[in-house]
Amino acid sequence: MGRDLEMIFQQCDDSSGSGEFARSGTSASILHSLFDSNRALNRDREETPRPRMAAYWVGYANNGIRLEALPEYIDVVHLFTLNIWPVRGLNNDLLTSGGMSWEEIIDGAHALQKRGTRVLASIVSTPYPRISWNTIPNPVEFAERVASQVIDEWGLDGIDIDPEIGDSETPNETFVSVVEALSRYFGPQSGSGRMMTFVSREMETDWRFLQRTHTLFDYIGLMGYFWPMTEMKNQFEQYAAIVGAKNLLFGFSTANPSTPLHEVIQLARWQPQREWKGGMMEFNINADTGFTYAGAIHESLTCC
Repeated sequence: MGRDLEMIFQQCDDSSGSGEFARSGTSASILHSLFDSNRALNRDREETPRPRMAAYWVGYANNGIRLEALPEYIDVVHLFTLNIWPVRGLNNDLLTSGGMSWEEIIDGAHALQKRGTRVLASIVSTPYPRISWNTIPNPVEFAERVASQVIDEWGLDGIDIDPEIGDSETPNETFVSVVEALSRYFGPQSGSGRMMTFVSREMETDWRFLQRTHTLFDYIGLMGYFWPMTEMKNQFEQYAAIVGAKNLLFGFSTANPSTPLHEVIQLARWQPQREWKGGMMEFNINADTGFTYAGAIHESLTCC
């Protein structure tokens, strides 16, 4: 489109005033404006990284899918899920409940890293004993323990924060303090190269929290897996107004029930007006038979 506009502009900008567009009454100033806008759009998109593809590998329902078997075009793999633990920092009992040992999972994660895939520990609240992001007693000590485990012990690339607290709780000051403490070790403000991401599905509960913390995350994923198509795009625009489109990923599910594949492909191909979207996020790639969804998304993200 940029070349087409430039050719039109050159025809219109005929100093003799006898060009085709001058004869037709087309305004040179309008075409100047169109060309400048298109050039700005292209520049903004060139300066924004291409959309990434993230996938959640679900340890408690792994269906025999080893991490090493995941497609190479996946940029980031989230190990789902570890739980907040009062004493140890993070607990991996649920992640290993699907029959794969922690040693096997870590070996698989390191194999992915060797080929360039980033691997994150995805963390959620703990139901028993009840502890959530809102009730962590000492955020600084918790962040130190998490960093020691994730970086020093396990050698992973970062963490993913799942805020599903339960009972529709709104993130409180403790949650903000926890994220700020973790940002010393993870995320774009840490300077460590380690990632920190966040997932959200309720703007009503998360928007104030994101206004204060979004710059601490590498990206935010949307968990509205079953929103109608129009709602998907509307929600994206609302979140993008806070965090920026380039930092936002559409989420979809391949578990049962799954997000319809044709809708997922449409979302993968859709782009905001002024910059690339952050990408696409697949929940439960273990349920993606033959990686049908993953392959279609990869093709859709790279086709245009």
